Amino acid sequence: GVKCYIGGRWRSSCSLKRYVNFYGPDSRPEIAAYAFDVLSRQMKAARKAYQDRHCKRCKPATRVARGDQFCEGWCSGAARVIQAFSVSPQEAGLMERYTQQLREHQCVRDGEMREAKDCRGADCAVTAGYYEGRNAKLHQGVNGRGDAPLSIGRS
Repeated sequence: GVKCYIGGRWRSSCSLKRYVNFYGPDSRPEIAAYAFDVLSRQMKAARKAYQDRHCKRCKPATRVARGDQFCEGWCSGAARVIQAFSVSPQEAGLMERYTQQLREHQCVRDGEMREAKDCRGADCAVTAGYYEGRNAKLHQGVNGRGDAPLSIGRS
């Protein structure tokens, strides 16, 4: 089990760069960050393909709303890819204390996620997203350097 919070940093171009921070015991935050990165890239590509194929003649607001509905369905379909880790009571207590520390010292608070707006064709978009999300792929991450030569057997 891991938890996350969304932070932001102002860039020199006066735009806000958002990022997601994961925290938890052992190497779980690193695994969660990897899974988030891989699956979010797949979801963005699937959303763009869906919108290019099915929203050619829609108004921009309808295009965005259908894309949001598609992504909600995609997340439901891709949920089977992610397997939950069991958390011991000690780990849960540590994570809760860290969450309290973040709230007190870094002004982290609970956020409110917006719902996807209703639009014509929303049910079809959610269904298409669900079926597309079932095709999500998440491979085991390898924690190593890519430039180091591989050695198999005796060294």
